Amino acid sequence: MINSANLSLFFFFFAPVAVMNSISGEFESGSIVSLLTKPVSGTEVFLAKLSAALITLVPAYTVLILADVVGGTMTYGPHERLYLTPALLAGAL
Repeated sequence: MINSANLSLFFFFFAPVAVMNSISGEFESGSIVSLLTKPVSGTEVFLAKLSAALITLVPAYTVLILADVVGGTMTYGPHERLYLTPALLAGAL
């Protein structure tokens, strides 16, 4: 069963995993060399990639949760505590 705690935990771990996969892919292809020759630290590269992953994943999860709420409402009728949906979205951050 997916609840807000499980979704938040999944989101919390998925973004860094996506970033690590991105960075390891750049090491494999060799494109990280040109990136690291720029005057930025490895930490800045990681944080920039993490920010990009979050910017990409937040709208995706927002659409997913809203589709879940709308689909659940259409299938099972009105939900109690639907006012908690914004808190669920904020908790996923």
